[in-house]
Parts: sequence; structure tokens; C-alpha cells
Amino acid sequence: MLSELWTIPKLEKVVDQKEVLQSFIARLHQHPPARDSLEIPEGLQILRIEEIDEDTQRVDNLKLSDSDFNASAIAHSTVVEFIPEYQDVIQYKKRSQGIVTVGGGAYQPAVLVSIRMLRKTNCTLPVEVFVPDEADYDPYTCDVVFKELNAKCVILPQFENTTIARYQYKSMALLVTSFEDTLFLDADNFPIVDPAPWFTSEPYLATGLITWPDFWISTASPVYYRLINQTTPSLLEHASTEAGSILISRRKHAESLLLAFYYNLNGPGFFYELLSQNGIGGEGDKETWVAAARALNKPYYQVRERNHAMVLKDGHESSLDDIISMLQYDPVEDWRLQQQDQPTYRNRENATIVFLHCNRLKMNPAEVLDKLTFFQPETRERVWGDKQITIDKFGFDMEAVIWAEVIDVACRYGDVLTEVDDKEQVCLDLRRFWWRILMNEEMEDKIRAAHEADMAFIEKTRPKLPPPEEERQAHEEGK
Repeated sequence: MLSELWTIPKLEKVVDQKEVLQSFIARLHQHPPARDSLEIPEGLQILRIEEIDEDTQRVDNLKLSDSDFNASAIAHSTVVEFIPEYQDVIQYKKRSQGIVTVGGGAYQPAVLVSIRMLRKTNCTLPVEVFVPDEADYDPYTCDVVFKELNAKCVILPQFENTTIARYQYKSMALLVTSFEDTLFLDADNFPIVDPAPWFTSEPYLATGLITWPDFWISTASPVYYRLINQTTPSLLEHASTEAGSILISRRKHAESLLLAFYYNLNGPGFFYELLSQNGIGGEGDKETWVAAARALNKPYYQVRERNHAMVLKDGHESSLDDIISMLQYDPVEDWRLQQQDQPTYRNRENATIVFLHCNRLKMNPAEVLDKLTFFQPETRERVWGDKQITIDKFGFDMEAVIWAEVIDVACRYGDVLTEVDDKEQVCLDLRRFWWRILMNEEMEDKIRAAHEADMAFIEKTRPKLPPPEEERQAHEEGK
């Protein structure tokens, strides 16, 4: 196996990282929150960030008994108190920069599409693809295909009496990656620009943590803020967080990462509920990163340019069923504007798009056409509306670029589709789907051009008939 199991980064000061991480996790297990009485009613409503004003009330429907609250508050304060003892968990190669994502198994084809999209921005940063265990490791994908793209697989460490799954993978990956300065990307989040310059940008150097917004107002319960002994912040401060991309200095935010891991370790059934209240604005790790930084009074910057949706043809952003993907915007540009005024959100037509997060229709070659049937049960057409809409947003035909990558992965790197039996059929189906769309567009363009040529010819060759008698007489009388 050429691709590596998780190993300790080479440092000037050698510390057994796995041993100290095992000790840290064991100690966290000694201080779990008390969750037996936690209740959240179903059917909660959530507002979009642009719908609020000074009178909007924070959602507060979570119930926790006094005894469980007190026990959880003590556990939290104890963890915060001993976290500084475990900063050796966060190890890295000095001044290293890189991108981290989570893949493995059925997710690997989507990861490959994402990395290829990243390379189209001329970004050369190394990529670490964390996979849950050895069963998710595929030698061809990891040691041949990824290697050509300056990427490698890293198998996440396993620890006794500790189960890490789903949303928790991200928190473990950010504990053990070898990079000092890290951009975490979900496997379905495609960069539109080279993110490397952000590591030397003013907002990053000032805070060490940049996050991007979700559609919604903050979903954190006031119970959480009482539990960490902080004042509940105003809803007008900024939106909730969309954690498909996180830019973080692991040196500056070592303690934030350790506390975020505690939140994620105890996420299901407690911290995910306190911070997202039954997933009314999304679920999982999304709110844990900002929450951990705030709890420790560490600086961070969340982009105020509100995210936008890419929707189905004839769809509308106000309808969740029509939303296919999300757009996020330039943090450096946004920071510069924030120094002039501090709105809750911005909504500028000329803001620079930096991410296309395909969070609902994931562009995984192995399954994208099956998933597309849910959104387009009767027709097969472009995913993000008319071609011109895409060109107007991105300056080029972004959808064509993505489908070309999806098809390339399926047809030229089919062995990456490890969980697909008939790989050739996947390739043929994808080409048939997309090329039919392109041929129809080409045909319509030719029909339109021919019609315009016909009209021009008719206008040019039409005989100049004399005006009708009444018009001629009126003309004569007017002289």
C-alpha cells in the first residue's frame, strides 16, 4: 500500500501525536454532556437571513432539565480548562499549505471531479483525501490517479471506544492533517478561483479562520450560550454557517479545533441539537466551528455576502425544492467592504463567485443521472437553467465544464467507480445525456441563425412597392 495510513508529520519537536490524541479523546470521554432530558419539538420554522430585523426573536424551543444543564455546563468548562494541555495534538509541517477533503468508497469519484475542478483554477496546493478506514482505500484511485494530481489518500486513525462517522470525519481530519494552513472542502464543493492567495490575505492573517454563510439566521439555541457562560449574540451579527468550505490556521486555532472535535464527538443528540435545533437550517458539524472559536474568544471572520442558489429551469431561489447548488463569494473582497460598513449581509450583483457547492445534486459520475431523475422526473435538460444564465453568472459555461469532468472521470478513469458493476454503461449514459443537450442547443442555434438570415434576405430582396393610394394622397397634401 503506497498511500499512507495516518502518520505523524515530521516536526522539529517530535511528539507521539497518536498517543497524545488517544489521551485527549479518553479524557473527553470522561466529560460528556448530560443529554437524557434533551427535547426539541418537530416542525420548527426558520427564517432566511434577509427576512430578519431588530425585532426578530431567536428560535428557543430546546428543553433541557436543570440537572442535565448544570452537568453539561461543568463538563464543558472542564474541557475548555484542560484543552491547552493538548495542543501537541495539532501537529503540522511549518508554513505548509494545503487542501483537505473527505472521501472513500462511493465518494471517491466525486472527490476526483472536485480535485480536477480545483486544478482548472491553476491551483497547485497539495490535497489530502481522508478516508474512514482501510476498506475505503482503493490503490488505483489513491496511488495512481490522485498522485498525478498532487493528492494522496490518508486513512483516518481509529481509537478504542470511539466511533467517528458522517459529519464527524471532518473534525478528525482537521486534527491530524499535515498542513499548517488548511482549506477544508466538502467533496461536492468546487472552487471557481485559485484559493491559495487567501492564505496571505488580510482577513486570514488577522483572524486565522474564515467561514461562509448559509441561507438562514443563526440557529444556535440560547441554552448553548448559557451553557458556555456567554451572552447570546444578536441575530443581526451574521447568518448561520455553511461549512462546505473552512479556511483555518491550525497554528492559531489549535484550541478551537480541539473544542470543535469535542462538539462533534458529542454532536449527535447534543451539540448538533443545541447549535442546529433539529436541523432546521441544516444539520451536522456546520455550526461547530464558529461556536468553538467564539467559546474560546478566538477571532474569526464570516463572509457577509449572502450565499445564492443555483436553481432548476423556471425555478426560484425562494423554493427549497428548486435549489440544486449554492454559490459562495470572495472573502477578501468582502472583508474590504466590511471595514467600511458592517451589515448583517450583503447582496451585490457584481460579487465574485469563488465556490459552487453542489450540495443537493452531487456531481458523482456513478449516481448523478439517477439523482437527477428526482429533480427532473419527466425531462432531461441542463441542471442550472438556460446556458445563458450560467454564462452570465460565471463568465463562461460552467455547467459544460463540470459535465466534461464528470464524463472524463467516468469514461477514462472508470476503475475509480469501485462500487459500480457496469462502468462502461455509466460512461455511455453520461455522454448520451450531455451530448444530446449540446446537440439540441447546437441545432437550436443553427435554426435561430438560419431564421435570422432568412429574415435579412427577405428584407433585402423584398420589392419596394409604391405606397397605397390614401397614403400617397396624404403625402401630397402635406407638401
